[in-house]
This record gives sequence, structure tokens and C-alpha cells, in this order.
Amino acid sequence: MRLTCASLGGETVSVARLRLTCAILDGEKVSVARLRLTCTSLGGDTISVARLRLTCATLGGETVSVARLRLTCAILCVETESVARMRLTCASLVGETVSVARLRLTCATLGGETVSVARMRLTCASLGGETVSVARLRLTCATLGGETVSVARMRLTCASLGEETVSVARLRLTCASLGGETVSVARLRLTCAILGGETVSVARLRLTCASLGGDTISVARLRLTCATLGGETVSVARLRLTCAILGGETVTVARLRFVHFN
Repeated sequence: MRLTCASLGGETVSVARLRLTCAILDGEKVSVARLRLTCTSLGGDTISVARLRLTCATLGGETVSVARLRLTCAILCVETESVARMRLTCASLVGETVSVARLRLTCATLGGETVSVARMRLTCASLGGETVSVARLRLTCATLGGETVSVARMRLTCASLGEETVSVARLRLTCASLGGETVSVARLRLTCAILGGETVSVARLRLTCASLGGDTISVARLRLTCATLGGETVSVARLRLTCAILGGETVTVARLRFVHFN
């Protein structure tokens, strides 16, 4: 799934059932898109990966609301691997480039169980020389033997200034369900603030992983460093999450990798 959003003076770009209306008006709010994707396949069953909504507004020094990405992945096969690759590249916003690229979600179902991965929401706002709120990524993963796996509330707030480039790229989430057990991986919070050409602490990533045998596993302190402004490259890379589960043994559940570059 690849979507390239070029600003074409109010014209419409249709890319393989992805509908994007990109209008850019100096000083006015522009509604850029409702992306709807319906994916049918997998053993005659229907997979609804629906209602990707992107709203991109560009304002000369005002708030730019870039997106609400909603992904609902319903999987109806006992042993199904749904690998949804959401790639969004949004370029050219009144001299500013907002690359919200390569959101990759890999949902692996193990042990004959089904993993439902739903509701990814991204909201990107930008202010001329002020703080930009880039996202609330919310992922809810329901699964396994009637159990509910909450892999929820991924929040990303990224700030950009002036004519700087905000690349929010390669969010990769791999949710593996092991041995029919329930893994709750919740509340990934990322706050990235950039003030007056200076670099501000980019994150408190908190991960609380509640798991098996009534015991709680705290897998915390994911650190993200976001470099910024002045035409320099920002490497916000290799967020690794290790989720300990299953009878005191360690299982690698996910590797979240986030790369932030100009």
C-alpha cells in the first residue's frame, strides 16, 4: 500500500483505491483526504482493513492537522498472517515537507490463533515556529483463545519548526501471540518537543507489559533521542521492546523501530 501525496493545486490523486484529495491553500485550512482501503483475501474470508482517514491542512503559520489514520484489521482464518503495509508519504506543504512514511504493521498469528489489530490513529499538527503535535498512534490488538490482547495507546508527538522536515518513518510493530497466552503491551508514549531551534528531550516511552500467571512484567524505559533543526539529520532509531512472558522465560515479542530523518 503506497500513497504519495503531492500537492497539485487542488487536484485529486487516486492511487489504487486509495483516494487522496490534496488541496493546499495559503492561509486556509485544507482537508486532504479520506483514505479507505478494503482488503479481501485469505482462505475465502474477508479482511476488512478499513477507514484510513487522512486530514492534511496547511496554514501559513497556523495549525496543520495532518492525519487520522485508522486501521481496522479483522482476520477470519484460524491460522492467518495478516501483514499490512501502510506507506504514506506526504510532501510539499508550503515549503515544509511532512513525511509520515512507512507505517508498517505486522500481525503474526501463532499457534492457530487469530490476531486482530485495530485502530491506528495519527494526528499531525504543525505550527509556524511552534510545537507540532504529530500523532496519537493507537493500536488495539485483540486475540487468542477468547482472550483480549491490548497492545494499545502508542502516542507520538513530534515537533517541527519553520521550514524544517518532519519525517515520521518506519514505525514497525510486530505482535506475536505465543502458546495461546495473552500478552498485554500497553501505553507506549512518545513526546517529542522542539523549541526555538533547540533540541528538547524527545521522549518518555513507558511500556507496561502485563502477562502470564497473574504476574506483572514491567518492560520499561524505551529511550528515544530526537535531534532536530538547522538542516541536520535526526536519527531516532532502534526502539527495542523485549516482552518477558511464559513461565518466567523470556520471549521477544516486538521490535519497534523508529527512524526520524530529514
